Amino acid sequence: MTTITVKNADVVRAMIEKYGVELEDRVGMLVQAVATNAMTDAKKAIQSGPKTGLIYNRNGKQHQASAPLESPATDTGKLASSIYYKQKNKMSAEIGSELEYAYYLEYGTMNIKPRPTWILVTFAAKIMLDKKVDELLKRLKP
Repeated sequence: MTTITVKNADVVRAMIEKYGVELEDRVGMLVQAVATNAMTDAKKAIQSGPKTGLIYNRNGKQHQASAPLESPATDTGKLASSIYYKQKNKMSAEIGSELEYAYYLEYGTMNIKPRPTWILVTFAAKIMLDKKVDELLKRLKP
């Protein structure tokens, strides 16, 4: 699980005090939109991102695994289906998976090299959220 949070939250809170709850709601909607996109991007990376790992047969089907540093390759669809986002408050949301093995895929183990998804997706989401909040605040400043 990773979290995206509005940067310079103290500045944003000061602006909210000045402009009211409507601004807080708008920031909350931006957090929600960016988190939803991040969740979708994580699912897409697992379901259709490039995979160059081993090819093997499982249950009579050919499967192409992911290589280290690629998002995990979907097999049963369970991992992609487990991805969620939860808005913690108006300033942040968490993105993660309900499955324990998602952590091991993301960060690796002694036997498996990392297959990062959340790190990359949330990094991009944080940049996007910062940009959108900055644009919103610039429109408010006289």
